[in-house]
Amino acid sequence: QAAGMIPELSGYFQPTPPPPPGNVQVTPPPVQPGTSGSSAQQPVEKPDSFLVWSILTTVLCCLPLGIVAIVYSTKVDPLWDKGQYTEAAEAAKNAKTFCILSLVFGILGILGAFLMGALGALGSM
Repeated sequence: QAAGMIPELSGYFQPTPPPPPGNVQVTPPPVQPGTSGSSAQQPVEKPDSFLVWSILTTVLCCLPLGIVAIVYSTKVDPLWDKGQYTEAAEAAKNAKTFCILSLVFGILGILGAFLMGALGALGSM
């Protein structure tokens, strides 16, 4: 017996629509497995995840922004492997942005601390 004929299973099976009139056959475009509707075809090469830079800027520069960079960096490879190429490229771009921001804020923090120390030393003279 066909599975669609069993009452408990009939909700899982859609009846096949009748063919269009005439000899015109409508076929949907082929979908690559593992891709979402918003992803484009596979680019030439996988984007850099910036994971090493994310870790370095977290440890050496600015902890909060570096953590955000690590989160985006770790999303690149799984998204790429699922075929979500656009999302992987966006995650790589965000990881790079937060690495740069972490570096800038880290440098500004170090310079600020140095200036405060220098001004404190000059004020105690």
